[in-house]
Amino acid sequence: MKTDIAAANDPRSILLIRLSSFGDIILCSALPRLLRRRFPDSTIHMLVGAAGVDLYRYSPYVDGVSAYDRARDAASTADDIRAALGGNSPDIILDLQNNRRSKKVRKQLSREIYTIDKHRLGKLTLVWRGAERATSLPPVPQRYLDAAARLDLPDDGDGLEIWLPEDRAAGAYRPALPEFHAGRDKIGLAPGARHLTKRWPAERFAELGNELLEQGGAQGIVLIGGAEDAETMTEFRRHFRYGDKLTDVGAAGSAAESIAAIDTCRAVVSNDSAAAHLAAARRVPVVSIFGSTSPALGFAPFRTPLKIVERDLSCRPCTHIGRSSCPRGHFDCMLGIEAAEVLRAVTELTA
Repeated sequence: MKTDIAAANDPRSILLIRLSSFGDIILCSALPRLLRRRFPDSTIHMLVGAAGVDLYRYSPYVDGVSAYDRARDAASTADDIRAALGGNSPDIILDLQNNRRSKKVRKQLSREIYTIDKHRLGKLTLVWRGAERATSLPPVPQRYLDAAARLDLPDDGDGLEIWLPEDRAAGAYRPALPEFHAGRDKIGLAPGARHLTKRWPAERFAELGNELLEQGGAQGIVLIGGAEDAETMTEFRRHFRYGDKLTDVGAAGSAAESIAAIDTCRAVVSNDSAAAHLAAARRVPVVSIFGSTSPALGFAPFRTPLKIVERDLSCRPCTHIGRSSCPRGHFDCMLGIEAAEVLRAVTELTA
C-alpha cells in the first residue's frame, strides 16, 4: 500500500474495485454510503463486473460505475477510469477484489491503495478443521469496511443498500422506512445457487411453498432467481401446486425485477446465494439455508432479521464457495433438512 496522507485526508476521487461475484458486489454496498458521509465532496467511482452495474446505477453515494470487461487489457480499463474521472487517476483505490485481475488494473492507476484481507488461511482452516473447531471469520461486509479502516470511516451500524429508481426519485432509501414493509403477506423463495452443494432441493422449496399456503403462513409465493437458475426453477414449478398464487419473476427477470419482487415479501427463504443478500439489502428478513458452506465463513445475510437453517456435521464446511457434487457422496448437509424445519424458521421469523 502506498501512503499519501494528503490524499487520505481530502481525496478528490476514490475508486472501489469489486469485479465478481454478483453476491460480493452486493455485499460491499454499505461502503459507498460511509465513504460519501466521510468525504462528501469526493468523486466516488466503482469498477464492477458487468452484472453488477445496475446495482449501483441509482445509488446517491456513487458518481459513476464502470463495467469490467475481461476481454480488455488492464491499460485500457485504467484509461476508461481516468476518462470517467476527468482525465485523472483516483487519489485512493479500495481494491475489494484483490486478485490478479484487480492488481493489474490498480497498477496502471497506482495511487494510495487499500486492499481487503481475504482471510485465505482462515477459510482453509475452517474447511480443514470444521466450523466447530475453527474460528469464525468476520462478515464479508465488515471485511470491506476494515479495508478502509485507515480512512477513519465511522460505522453507522446500518446494513447494505441497493437502490431502485423509485428510491432515488423519493429522495430516501424506502426500505429503511417502517411503513414501506406494512401489509406484506407474501414469502419469497429463492431455490437457486451457482453450485449444486449450496442448493436445498427444489422439490423441498416447493413443498415449503405448498405448506406455507395451506397453513396460512403466506397469501402468496414469490419465486426469485436468475437466468442461471432456470433448471432449478423449472423443477420447483413441477412440484408446486398453487400456480395461481405464484408471482414468478422468471429466469429472464432483471436484477431490478427481482428486487421489486423481493420488496413485496415479508420474508425470503434462500440458499447461500445472492438472493439472500439482495433481501438483506432491501431490509427483508431472511431464512438462509446452508449446506456445504457455513455462516462461519462470513457470508450470512448482513444486518437483517435472520434465521439460519443448517445441519451440524463434521464434514461441514467442505468448501468456502460450493461444489458440483458432495465429496462424500451422501449430501446429508442438504438432504437432512426437512421442509418442516424451514417452515418453523419462517414462522418464528415472521411472528
